[in-house]
Amino acid sequence: MIIIHDHEANGCLGMYLSDPALTWIQRLEISFGVAEAICYLHNEEWRNYSIIHRNINSSTILIDDDFGAKLSGFEFSIKDSVDRRERYISSEVIGTQGYMAPETIKSGDVTQKSDVYSYGVVLCEILCGRKAFLPDESKDNKFLAPLVRFHVENDTLDEVIHPDLLYQRNLCHEFARLACDCTKEDRVERPDMSQILEKLLVIRESLSKDKEDENGPSKGELENAAKFYAWKFPQRELEDTNENDALEGESEDADENDVSEGESEDTDENTSSNAWKVNKFEHLRIGLVDILLATENFSEEYGIGSELDYCKFYDTNLECFDREYNFSLEGKNKGELPKRYYDVSIKCIKRRNMFYTEDMFYKEIEILGPCMHENIQPLLGFCDEGGHMILVYEKKTDFERLSKILNSLFLTWEIRLKICLDIAHGLNYIHNKMDDQKMVIHRKISSEVIVCDVIRHRVIITGFELSTFFPSDHVEDVDDFVANGEDVYETYIAPEFIETGKATKESDIYSFGLVMFEILCGQDYVEEVWQKNFWQKKEKYAAQPKKGIIKQKLARAIREKIFGYKKFLKKGIIKQKMARPIREENFDNKNFLRKGPNEESLDTFIKIIKRCLAINRKQRPTLQVIIQELEKALLFHKNHKDPLRISFEDIKLATQSFSRANDIGGGGFGRVYKGELASEHGSSTIVAKRLDTRLGQGDQQFYNELHILSEYKHENVIGFVGYNNAEQERIIVYEYASKGSLDNYLNDASLTWINRLNICIDVARGLAFLHGGVREHEAVIHRDMKTANILLFDDWKAKVADFGLSLICTINAETDYVIDYACGTPGYLDPRYKKSRILTKESDIYSFGIILLEILFGRSTYEVYKHEGQFLHTLVNQRFEEGRLDEVVFNAIKNQIVQQSLVTFLEVAYQCLCDDRVKRPTAQDVLVQLQKALELQVSTHVLFQKSWFL
Repeated sequence: MIIIHDHEANGCLGMYLSDPALTWIQRLEISFGVAEAICYLHNEEWRNYSIIHRNINSSTILIDDDFGAKLSGFEFSIKDSVDRRERYISSEVIGTQGYMAPETIKSGDVTQKSDVYSYGVVLCEILCGRKAFLPDESKDNKFLAPLVRFHVENDTLDEVIHPDLLYQRNLCHEFARLACDCTKEDRVERPDMSQILEKLLVIRESLSKDKEDENGPSKGELENAAKFYAWKFPQRELEDTNENDALEGESEDADENDVSEGESEDTDENTSSNAWKVNKFEHLRIGLVDILLATENFSEEYGIGSELDYCKFYDTNLECFDREYNFSLEGKNKGELPKRYYDVSIKCIKRRNMFYTEDMFYKEIEILGPCMHENIQPLLGFCDEGGHMILVYEKKTDFERLSKILNSLFLTWEIRLKICLDIAHGLNYIHNKMDDQKMVIHRKISSEVIVCDVIRHRVIITGFELSTFFPSDHVEDVDDFVANGEDVYETYIAPEFIETGKATKESDIYSFGLVMFEILCGQDYVEEVWQKNFWQKKEKYAAQPKKGIIKQKLARAIREKIFGYKKFLKKGIIKQKMARPIREENFDNKNFLRKGPNEESLDTFIKIIKRCLAINRKQRPTLQVIIQELEKALLFHKNHKDPLRISFEDIKLATQSFSRANDIGGGGFGRVYKGELASEHGSSTIVAKRLDTRLGQGDQQFYNELHILSEYKHENVIGFVGYNNAEQERIIVYEYASKGSLDNYLNDASLTWINRLNICIDVARGLAFLHGGVREHEAVIHRDMKTANILLFDDWKAKVADFGLSLICTINAETDYVIDYACGTPGYLDPRYKKSRILTKESDIYSFGIILLEILFGRSTYEVYKHEGQFLHTLVNQRFEEGRLDEVVFNAIKNQIVQQSLVTFLEVAYQCLCDDRVKRPTAQDVLVQLQKALELQVSTHVLFQKSWFL
C-alpha cells in the first residue's frame, strides 16, 4: 500500500527547536495550530467517532511555507466512539520515547488525554528549544517534561527556557504552566484540547497586547511612573513631580466615554441627590485621590479586560476599611477607622451609559455595604466624588467564573454539590438573613455571576448591579424596570418575570434551578434546551415581541412548552446528557466502576431542580428546603459504596485463602478459583480470577474486562459479580459456570447434536450482541474466541467469556477496522488479521468458524495440531478434497445428524473461514443459519437421520 502526502518544504518542527530565528510569535502560532488540529481529531461534532493520534511529537508536526504547522504521522492512530471519549482503549504500547503518557507506557492504555500528554511534551520542546529525550544526558536531564515540571515547581524555569525567549518571561511562564498541566501524571488532571486552546488564545492575546514598543515608553507613561514613584516614596525627591500631579486631568486625549471625562473642578464634594442614601456607609467611602494614585491615574497597566460595555476594571493594591473589624463604628470619625491594604478590583462606571444608572450605583452600595457573608461578594469601598461612580471589591485572585469551569475535570460530583450548597447559602442570606432587615432579590443569578476557587472550595455570588431590595416583611412583588431590556440574561429568567416584569424571591430560585441544571449537564445543553423551547417558539406564540422579550402574558400551556424542562430532566435523558467531567469522574483505574453520582444522590438532585423550575412559582421550594435536599444528596454521595467492589477479605474467605483445593485452572495471566461468596442475600457460588501482577502485568487485561463486563450485559455473555483492585490485587469475580468450558465436552458422546447446535446458537447470539447490540456505532471485538472461552451451565446454556484481549471499537459506514498488533490463540487466529494487523469484527467470525468445526469434529484445533502437525482447518480441507466427508463428523453424533442440517451447518462454517473477509457473514447471519440448521434437524424424521452416513 502506498500513501501520498503533500510535501512540506520546511520539514518538521524538530529541525527548528533550537533555531534562534524561530521567534516566540512563530512558536506560539505553531503551538496553536497543532492544538487546533488535535482538537479537530478529538471533538469534531459532525463525526460519530473521535481519533486518537498516539504518536504526537516534533517529528510528526510538519512546517509549511508560511511556517504554519500540520499534523502528520497517523500510522498508529485509532478511532474511538464519541460515547467513549472519557474511557480508555487498551492496545499495544506504541509511541515515541519521551512523549508517551505514563499510563500508556505501563499498560498500553490510550485516551484523548494520552495525546494531551504528548502535546504537552511538544510545548516543552518549543519553550526550551531541545528534544524531549536526550539519551546521552544525565538521568535527571534525559526527559524534558519532568525537567520542566521540576523547574516550574522550584521557580527556576529561566534555566531551561530558550535564551532568545527570555524577553517574554511572563508569557513563557504561563506557557510552561500549561505544558505542565498537559503532562500531569494523573490523566484526570490534564485539560482537554478545547481548554488548552482557550489558554493558548489568552497567551496569544497577551502577546499582542504586551508587545514592546521599540521607541520606549511614552511621555504619558513616564509621567504616570513619576507620579506613582512620588506617592510610593515621598521621602525621595523627583524633579517636577508633586502630589497634585495625580489630579491633573486623566488624559488630554481621553475617550469621551472614559470614566475621567468631564471631571468636576470640585472633586471633594458630591452633589448627587442620591448621596444621602449611603451616608451610613461613610466608613466605606474612598477618596478619588487615593484611587488615582493606586491606579497611576487609571493607567492601562492596571486595566483588566471586561465584557461589560458600561464600565472598566482596574486591579491594584489599596488601603480600605478593614471589613473584619467587628466593633461598633458609632462615635468614631473617619481618621479613627481601622484600615488595611487589600488587593482590590476597582470598577469604574462610565458616564452617560445606557445600562447602569446612578440609582443602581447607590442601590448596589446599599445592598453590599452591610453584607457580611462568605458567599457574597464583599464591597470594600466606593467613590462618588465629582459625579464619579466607582466601586471597590476585594480581588479574588484564584477565582474563575462558574461558566468557564463547568467542564473542568476538577469539578467532581461532590464539589458540584458543594458549589450548589454555597450558592444556596448565599441566596438564603440575602433573601432572609440580612442584618438590617432587608430582603434582596438578585435578579441576575446565572453561572456568569458565580465565581469559584475550586482548590480552596470557595464560592461567591457577584453581579448585584440589577439587584433590588425592600423590607423583609414586604409581601408585594417588585416592579422590574429592566424586564424589557436586552441586557437581562434571558436564559435564566423565570416565566412570570418575563410576563409581568415583577421580581420575587422565587424568580431567583428559578434562575438557581437553571444554574444547577448547568452544573449537572453543562452550559451548552441548557442553552440547547432554551433554543428549542424558547426562541423557536417565540414568533409562533408571541405576536408582538418587544426588544427580544415577550411582553404580553402567555397561556399556561404555551409557558410550559417554552419553560418546561421536565422532559429534559428525565433520568434516562439526564444520564446521557450529564456533563462529561461527571461521567469521567473516578476515571482513574482505582475507582474504575464508580461513574459519577450514585442513584440516590442523582435522584435527589434532579428532583430539587425540577421543583425549582416549576412553572407556578408557588410550587417552588424555599431556600431552606433546597439546602436540606442538597445536603441530603451530598450525604448520599459520601455514604455511597460501589456495590461491585468486593473486599479482598471477602474474596479470600470465599476461596479459602486461594487454596489449591479451590484452584480450577489458570495460565500465564494468573489463576482461577471457585468459591462461596457470602452476601446479605445469602451465599452464592462464584469464580474469582486472580491476575498475576508481580511483574507489573495484568492491568491491561483487568481493566479491559471490567469495561466490557460492566457495560455489555447479555444472557450469553458471562455474568459479572464484582471486582477488587486494592493495592496490587487485580481480581474479577464471575458467576459460576457449573459445567466448565466447552473444550472439555468436544469429544463427549453425551453431548448430542441438538445440544451442540443450541450451544452454537448461544455463542452466535452473544457474539452478535457484542458486535453491535449496545451502541449503534460501537462494537466489542473479542480477539480470542475459542472453545476454552465458552462456558457452560447446567442446562447447557453457553456464554462467551474472557475479555482480557478484547477491544471496544468505533464502527461506521466507511471503515470498521483498527490497526493493532495481532493477538489471539494459534489455530483460531484469523490469518488475514495476523498478516495485515488490521483487526475487524470478521476476525472474530473466522475464530467462530473454527469453533463450529471443532464442535462437529469432536476435537480441538490444538489437539489436532498436537497429533497431526496441522490445525483443524487445514485437516478438514484435506478430508473434503479427498472425499472423506464422514471423517469430518464426530463418530458419536453421526447417526443423529440430518443431511439438510449438516449441509446448512457446514456452509455457514466455511463462509466464516473464507479468506476474503468481506465475504464472511456477520454474527447475526451466522445465528440465522444455525437456527435454520436446528429447525431442519428437529423437523426431519429420524429415519432420514440414519441414512446419511450409511
